[in-house]
Amino acid sequence: MYRTMGDCIIRVQDGASIPADPDNYDYLDYLAWIAEGNTPLPAAGPGRTQLNARINTWRTQMESSGFPALGRWWDSDDMARERLTLTLLAGQGSPVGYWKDVENNAVAPGDAAMIATLYGAMVEYGALIFARAEQMKAEVAVLPDSALADYRIGWPA
Repeated sequence: MYRTMGDCIIRVQDGASIPADPDNYDYLDYLAWIAEGNTPLPAAGPGRTQLNARINTWRTQMESSGFPALGRWWDSDDMARERLTLTLLAGQGSPVGYWKDVENNAVAPGDAAMIATLYGAMVEYGALIFARAEQMKAEVAVLPDSALADYRIGWPA
C-alpha cells in the first residue's frame, strides 16, 4: 500500500520515500500496483516536515513574546534583545536609571546588576523554549503517521 505526499510516494509498510524514476524498482512496483486498479492513500494531514516547521515557528514566536524575571514580564523581540545585550556589554546599566517591562512600566534601579539579571533570565527562558522545541521534534519523529494530525505544538498541559 502507498500514500502520496505532494510529489512524493511513500510506501506505508516501511515509510520509504520512492522517487518517480523509471529506473527505480520500487517506482516500477508502485506503477504496477496502480495498473492493477489500486489507489494510493491521500496525504494524512501534516507530515513530519510540516510539523517541524510549525515547531520552529512556535519557537520563534515564543522567543519574541517576552520572558519572566524579577516578578514581571520583559520584552524579548529582536530590538529588545539587542538593547538588553548592548546595555549588558556596556557594563554600566541603563543610562536612564530604569528598564521598562512589557507593560511599559519603568522599573528601577536599572543598574548593571539588574541588567545582568534580566539578561540571564532571557537566556535561561530561551534555553527552556529551545529544549521544548527539541523535545517536540523528538516526539514527532517517533509518532506513527496516523497520530501526526493530532499532535499539539506548545507547552505541555
